[in-house]
Amino acid sequence: MDGSSQLLNLLRLLLLPLFIMVMVPVSSARKDTRLLVQYGRREEIPATKRILYERIYSNGLYDFGYDTGHGAHQSFRRESRDASGLVKGIYGYMEDDGSIRYVKYRADAGGYRSRSFIYRPVVTATVRTPPPPDPEEDSRRLGPLIVGLLPHPLRTSR
Repeated sequence: MDGSSQLLNLLRLLLLPLFIMVMVPVSSARKDTRLLVQYGRREEIPATKRILYERIYSNGLYDFGYDTGHGAHQSFRRESRDASGLVKGIYGYMEDDGSIRYVKYRADAGGYRSRSFIYRPVVTATVRTPPPPDPEEDSRRLGPLIVGLLPHPLRTSR
């Protein structure tokens, strides 16, 4: 896929649910739930690879998501609308320092509510363990070991 077709798919993915929300009101009296649009396979978002999927139904329900894949410019979004009119989803992106900003939201008759999280990368350090002591190296460092009687008696100070 070249850049312009990816941009077109992304715009279609973002604008089509808005069009459906305005043009097709959710009605519990209407039991017709035909699948109007289906693209891609639904997968868990955020993912570690590029994903793009959408499902739009005749009664106004929808479900879509995308992930640009892992890396410095990763971004992702998932959103769905159920029969009661509840819209819920998540979106996020990677910050310059490698942390991921993650926003979870819900919107219904009671308004829009969201919670945001930041997941920071874990820094690991490699700790070098010293090698086990070498007895020969220790004896060379300390000098010769004299075993036996001392040539002169020890004097004690009083």
